[in-house]
Amino acid sequence: MTPNLDVLASRSVVLQQYYSEAICTPARTALLTGKYPMRLGMHGMPLSNAEDRGIPMSERLLPSFLKERGYKTHLVGKWHVGMSRKQFLPTRRGYDSHYGILGGSVDYYTHNHIELYGDGRKFYGTDLTFNDIPQDDEDRYIVDALTERAMEIIQNHNDSSPMFLHLAHNVPHAGNDGGLLQPPKVPLSKRNQHIAHSDRRLYAEMVTHLDLSIGRVVKALADKGMLQNTIIIFVSDNGAPTVGMFNNWGVNLPFRGKKQTPWEGGVRVPAFIWHPSLRPKVWDGLMHVTDWLPTLMGAVGGEVNVQIDGVNQWDSISQDAKPKRKEVLIAIEESDAYVYAAFRAGDYKIVVGNVTGLSNGYYGADFMTYRSSPPDYFATLKSSQVAKVFESLNMKLDYDEVLAMREASIIKQIDPVRDLTSCDPRPERGCLYNVKLDPSESHDLWSSGTKITDKLWSRLRSLWSMQLKRGPAIVDPRADPVNFGYRWLPWLNDSSPVMTLNDNNGWDDVSFHGSDQILTPNIDLLAYTGVALERYYSHCICTPSRASLLTGKFAHVIDSTAIRFCTLFPCMQGYPLTNAEDRALPLGEKILPQYLKDLGYATHLVGKWHVGQARAEHLPTFRGFDTHFGHRGGYIDYYEYTLLENWDEGDVSGFDLFRNMTAAWGVEGYITDVYNEEAKSIIKAHDVSTPLFVMVAHNAPHSANEGAYMQAPSDEINGVYLTSKCEIVNLMETHSDVAKELHTDLEREIARTIPRTILHESNLKAMPKLHNYTWDIWKTSDKEVIE
Repeated sequence: MTPNLDVLASRSVVLQQYYSEAICTPARTALLTGKYPMRLGMHGMPLSNAEDRGIPMSERLLPSFLKERGYKTHLVGKWHVGMSRKQFLPTRRGYDSHYGILGGSVDYYTHNHIELYGDGRKFYGTDLTFNDIPQDDEDRYIVDALTERAMEIIQNHNDSSPMFLHLAHNVPHAGNDGGLLQPPKVPLSKRNQHIAHSDRRLYAEMVTHLDLSIGRVVKALADKGMLQNTIIIFVSDNGAPTVGMFNNWGVNLPFRGKKQTPWEGGVRVPAFIWHPSLRPKVWDGLMHVTDWLPTLMGAVGGEVNVQIDGVNQWDSISQDAKPKRKEVLIAIEESDAYVYAAFRAGDYKIVVGNVTGLSNGYYGADFMTYRSSPPDYFATLKSSQVAKVFESLNMKLDYDEVLAMREASIIKQIDPVRDLTSCDPRPERGCLYNVKLDPSESHDLWSSGTKITDKLWSRLRSLWSMQLKRGPAIVDPRADPVNFGYRWLPWLNDSSPVMTLNDNNGWDDVSFHGSDQILTPNIDLLAYTGVALERYYSHCICTPSRASLLTGKFAHVIDSTAIRFCTLFPCMQGYPLTNAEDRALPLGEKILPQYLKDLGYATHLVGKWHVGQARAEHLPTFRGFDTHFGHRGGYIDYYEYTLLENWDEGDVSGFDLFRNMTAAWGVEGYITDVYNEEAKSIIKAHDVSTPLFVMVAHNAPHSANEGAYMQAPSDEINGVYLTSKCEIVNLMETHSDVAKELHTDLEREIARTIPRTILHESNLKAMPKLHNYTWDIWKTSDKEVIE
């Protein structure tokens, strides 16, 4: 029995159709971001402690929204959404404090976490920290340690500010393999002795301790005088793993399946919300874990100013208004082992794909046996801590009300007889259920409900196309706790790369390659103390080089159909961009600074861009760079900062130096020095608690405008020495086999090339005199027809 939870639930809004995700990491991602995890690459299998993955740093999380409303924010317990880097940790994501575990599970007594990998490796170490500091001396049962930390936060809270306390218990999750069920060693009451199945009885002891924890926290709130102004939410992150890996003998009946499956047993979980102002009821509206972020913000009078999947349900819950959610994306999984998805709209749910090998049945009926009569239910509730707290506040339990709420909360199968041949979805045929009438998912309607099937399947395909596919889980040996005194800690140091991208720099124009003609001592010293890349290749001209650098793709295969205008004009291959062309890196391409921002980097571009500037959305600050100071086109006058193009109408010149979106008119100096000073100022002003990426894309030694090609500072011009001639040797004749093989490879790459149309003629709308004599953006609407 769970008397403390039951007393709370009897005076709460019980969420009868509440959905979470099927496994830990996706559920916590959805809760914290308000987004379906598949949009962020956080769906599917849970995070390993040795995996470099986390909620992208570009995402704002629930605690950061609440901090804007003045809340003190605390996480106690399990995190499990990224720990490889310090910026992934809770105290860097909006929480004022965190006491708990960073990964998915721990031993309940030693707080040790063990990971076994397919190649035979075994990593193990303690996983318990307080504000990122290992708690090596902690010897309490983990449930007690977390409960007492939560109580301490409540007791020490300054009531001049509101508080958000996120208590994420590990219980009743299994511990490490080999010691799965770990109830407290201190004997509890005899309330679970009536359970016949021994493992189920151990599981019940763990759930009982969770229930006692809830009672202690509620009492702490009452003692502090905070309870009457507190919203209490109780939810599970996923269904019980009744069988299989880390099974804990929990029961999901009458639902089908278990944790890590798309069936109701994996995703439809217990949930309720309590506040003194809420009328107790069983609420039948559809709700998803993503709804908590906007719902809580609605409850505290805030707003969510970003696009999310969650729906604000506060008015629906608190004022009996019409439920706002009409559909739920339940699962999308694409891995080497499984490809499946599940979706619900209204009363209907489809499951498609291949779930062979998952636990697709009904489990736990054999655990539900008794060896004696259970304790009296109502008497047990009355003796609970929460009941005593409520009684002190003149909120006494009413027997009839409690039983009525309990009865209304029971999920009933309208037809108790299950089909003899239950549906198992396959790639060519899915399953359709009316889960309002058939919550056990035992009557397949796929063939008879064609119109409904088609409608749900069409919507699911649309959502499926939006997923950010995740790569394979890679175990990083640097994560091994042996490297940190047998502790699980962040293992990746976030270095701050500064990339200098020089323009038209010849092989023999750096002296570390052996020439004494042009001495480059600073560059040489970096090369000698670093790694010189002697077989490094780039493209032969500006725009393709930068496109490949930013996308990680060969320029000739960058998808020209990713956005509309690239179907009309050449994209990133071949001839470099002019400032009067409406083409750019396709907006569908995720580029280098965007990847780094997902890891929490501050990103800055100083200097040349040259991969699109006709529209605002082409520019660096719309493509992942926090700031840009530099020129947008292919070259620039070193002193006047103008760019000249030869049009059919004649020479056209305009100012091409910008700070973010604004022309930088007041700048003076030689452009190389100007860019150097800008980079230095960025580094000097940087907050070192955040990693930094600075890309310094010099114009030098690219020529300037026609008529003033080379513009070196006069005090640096020295004599020019003659170089020896190079001997040209034709190897085609002496190495014909190699030449033939290379020719075959070249033909294969040519076949992959995305065709280009002819170079678009200069567009008069780009004329600088129309834009205050600057090369500013000149396209503002995709509806415009380009002349």
